[in-house]
Amino acid sequence: MIKVRLTRNHLCQDAAAADEQQVGLSSRFVEPFGLSQILPRPLSEVPHGGGLMLKFTTPADPRDAEIRFKVSPSSVGPVHLSVRLGDGESLHWTQFVLT
Repeated sequence: MIKVRLTRNHLCQDAAAADEQQVGLSSRFVEPFGLSQILPRPLSEVPHGGGLMLKFTTPADPRDAEIRFKVSPSSVGPVHLSVRLGDGESLHWTQFVLT
């Protein structure tokens, strides 16, 4: 399980006025990382640049802005992942998968 915690400052420049926000996932979340569940459920999931663009309702309380990604990796070793919040910069990291 991967958790992404968002605050209104991270969501967009005018987050206080925004009702919905987008989160972009790299294609590696889907395969080989095996994305199987997203909580809370996004309002929409659209293929985008080989990955997924997810749309979520912006919670009134920033402490509620946590997205959980349940994954079932199909292989062992390093997986290079990235996530982008709205039109902002992407966050890149390498997750090492163990058996």
